[in-house]
Amino acid sequence: MTHLASDSVLERFDLTRDRYSLLNRLALSTADDTALAATTGQPASLDSDLASLHSSGYASRNGQGLWCITDAGRQVIECAKLAEAEITLDAEDSQELRKALRSLISSLRLDRPDGTGNRRP
Repeated sequence: MTHLASDSVLERFDLTRDRYSLLNRLALSTADDTALAATTGQPASLDSDLASLHSSGYASRNGQGLWCITDAGRQVIECAKLAEAEITLDAEDSQELRKALRSLISSLRLDRPDGTGNRRP
């Protein structure tokens, strides 16, 4: 993701760059807190980042106590990538493609785990 658009894209999914990086790390493999702190280089904010990802339904602990990405987490990564592509389309690009991307992003979204409905567009 480009830095220019990434903040606005990630905000659409209640993510920060650090949380998005952490989520991508969990997409590679499960990990414990120590491994995640070493990988991210952000041990001070790790607990709050993991708590946020957990409350959003993007990450959880498995039976062994390791952090892992959820299906919702995988979907939000894909949605963020698609939203980034939508933002970076030039003005002369096809409106049809923009509409298709917007529709795809909307169809991939999940209801919030806390039952409050879909995330903001």
